[in-house]
Formats: sequence, structure tokens, C-alpha cells
Amino acid sequence: MCIAISSAFKSLPFQRSLNGVSKTVVYWTGYFNNPDKEKREVGRIVKNIIFPGIYTDYADTKEAKKVVKVVVKEEKKKDAFVRNDPAEFKNWGGTYNMVDAKTAPVYGSGVIQDLKLRPITRPQGFVAPVPKKAASANQGIACLPDVSTFPKPSRPIIMYEYEASADCRKVREAITMLDLPVEYRPCPGGSAGFVDNMKTLTLGKQEFPFIIDNGARMIKPQLGGAKTIISYLFDSYGPGADKIPSSLKGGGISFGSGGGPKIRKDARPDFAKLKPIVLYGWEGAPYVKPVREALTALALAHVMVNCAQGSSNRSKLQSKAGTFQVPYIEDPNTGVAMFESVEIIKYLEQTYTI
Repeated sequence: MCIAISSAFKSLPFQRSLNGVSKTVVYWTGYFNNPDKEKREVGRIVKNIIFPGIYTDYADTKEAKKVVKVVVKEEKKKDAFVRNDPAEFKNWGGTYNMVDAKTAPVYGSGVIQDLKLRPITRPQGFVAPVPKKAASANQGIACLPDVSTFPKPSRPIIMYEYEASADCRKVREAITMLDLPVEYRPCPGGSAGFVDNMKTLTLGKQEFPFIIDNGARMIKPQLGGAKTIISYLFDSYGPGADKIPSSLKGGGISFGSGGGPKIRKDARPDFAKLKPIVLYGWEGAPYVKPVREALTALALAHVMVNCAQGSSNRSKLQSKAGTFQVPYIEDPNTGVAMFESVEIIKYLEQTYTI
């Protein structure tokens, strides 16, 4: 197969890997025609050229001689805040002091024209609520029996996802079963939040769920699609892909790109610059779900410390907070740590809206 490639494209992979945060967003606009006149996705074709043997779903054809057209656009300034540099994960990301009003960013376009955002601070007179008696600690997904013997990533896995996607839910369930640390970067309704950041990483393709494993020892995999991700997680951090439970196999029902919590109109536009909130809980825990929905609607990244039945994180939370109860959050932007789902949601709405 013979395809001419522009010089801009040839230099792109090296530019992205060296700079960490890409300064360009690339969208594929060309197609090539096979003898059956079916349109094929150019991005995958080019990947097949660069990484032969990985993508096998495109057959070589002598007729494929069309030039690949690449449109390079400058990234918007607000996207530059997104944390793509692995070095920043040492301190859970974040690039400025949210408590200092002098460093609050000023935006000059769109609906927030000339709006100076107030610094992130805990609500006036805030007092963390006393935890009430918790509901059953064994609801929802449980860890696999031998989870303590499986390896763990050195850094949280990053996952772009949204609540209404059944495929995203299956990956969240797999992460809970394997007791893995994960940073969720919400894409409310599949069309807002961190979705632009994801498209930068995927060269314009929108695919949910999508993960980045910065904790892998050598290659840092970037994977899309529930089946591929779950197989990778069970192979890398579990008993093997051949031991994937039947509940995680097959397709599920998604509510489309418009389903689930949508981004709030009063959500802070600098969400991508904030340090992720730490949330203790697990997939399927009834009182954790509304808190995650609130975080999603505000497009707030959050590190889920899974503590389902069988997880060693339960005793860690007990030692840290004096009791085991979920949800429990720690907000590095304000220093707040608290229990109680209703109070947590109220706190998030008071702190992270404009």
C-alpha cells in the first residue's frame, strides 16, 4: 500500500512525546477507497504504517494511493491547562496555588468574557459533618478473592468516561474488582468536560472509555474501548484475560452521548487546572454514586480510592478517618476532608461553581 504523508504528520508523534502537552490538535480529513469503495479511517491506516502488526483490520490494496491530508490547528489556550505531563502526577497535578487570589486565571472569550474567577477556598463557616451510621459496606461490586496478590500500577490509571455509558461502567467495575487506583476525568454527556483533552490524545477520535496507564513500567499504554481495556487490565493487574468474569463480557446498553449528568452551566471553566479530589468508595456503592454524579456535572477530576469488600484500602480509611464509611473525600484544593454524601454534594456546589 502506497500513501504519501505530509512532513507535518511525520514529525507529530515525536513532537507530542517530547513536549508532553501537545501544542497542536490533529484531525483526519482524508479517506482512501478500497476496491469495494468503502471508506476507511485514515488515522488507523497511518498507525498501521508506523506500528505494523498492531492494527490488522485494514487490508493492503494496490489501489490505495490517495494522499493523506492532515489539518493542523492551534490548541486553544484553555486546553493548555490540562495535565498531560507525567511529571505532574507526582503531586496529583495542579499548576497554581488556588488559595492565592493573585493567581486566579482570567479568561477573555466566550460566555466567561473578562470574568476573573474567585480563588478556591472552603465555604465560610464550614464544619465537616459528623459521620452517621453507614449502610451495608458490602453492596455493589466486590474485589476478586486473590486481589492482594496482583500487581498494582505505581500511579493512578487515567480514565476518560461518562456516567451513562454501559461500556464505561463495565471498566469501572473491572477496576473495582482489581482494586486499582484510578483518576476519572469526567466527560459529562460524552460531549463536555475533558472531552477536548481526550480528542487531543486520540488525534480527534472520540471513544469512550479511554485510559492512559502512566504507572506501567516501560510502555505507557493508551487504550480505547471496554473490551480492549478490560483485557489489558486483567492481563496486567489481575489473573489474566482468560479469567474475566462473564458480567464484564458482551455489549451493554448506553444512553448515547447525551445521557447521564450534563455539565452544569455554573461549573468553573478552569476545571482542568484543579488538583483531583480524592474519593473513597467503589462502583455500585449507593451513596457514592450521587457524589460521583455531582463531580461529573462539575467536570471535576477525582481519584477513586477503591475500597470494596476485600480491599486493603478499607483498613487504611479506618486508620485515617477513625471509622470506615463511604463516600469520603479529601480535597487538596481546600484541605477539606469529610463524610456524608448529601453534605459532600452541598460542599462541591458551594466551592466549585461561579
